Amino acid sequence: MRPSSEARSTTVGGCPPPSNSPAGNADALAGLPVWLFSVSLLGEQGSAFRPFVAKRLRALRARRRSRQSDSLWSVVGLQDHHDFSGAVEPDHWPLPGRAAFKLMGGRYGDHRDWADVDRWAESVARKLA
Repeated sequence: MRPSSEARSTTVGGCPPPSNSPAGNADALAGLPVWLFSVSLLGEQGSAFRPFVAKRLRALRARRRSRQSDSLWSVVGLQDHHDFSGAVEPDHWPLPGRAAFKLMGGRYGDHRDWADVDRWAESVARKLA
C-alpha cells in the first residue's frame, strides 16, 4: 500500500526528531549507517517542472548540496541522500507561491515515481542484508 499524499514526514528506526537535521541527531545515529531522502517538487527522476527548468534546478541543488554534504557524511555516517518528486496541488500554497510556481512552468499533480522509490529502497535493503 502506498502512503497518501497527506504523509508529511517519516521517522525510521525510532530516531526522535528533536531537530530537522541529521546532525541534530548525531548522538542517536552514531555508528549506524544512515540513508536520507527528500520529497519535493524536484526528484532525481520525476519533477513538477518541465525538463529544461528541472535540469537547471537540479544543477543548483547539486552545487548547494555539495557544500553541505561533507559535514553530514562525516557527522552521521551518511550512505546516500536521494531526492524524490512528490505531489502538489494549488491549495498547498498561497497565491504568491502559486503564481511563482506557474511562472516557472510548474505542473500540479502527482509526480511521485514509485519505480524510483522501489529501486532506491531495494538498494538500501541490499546494503543492509
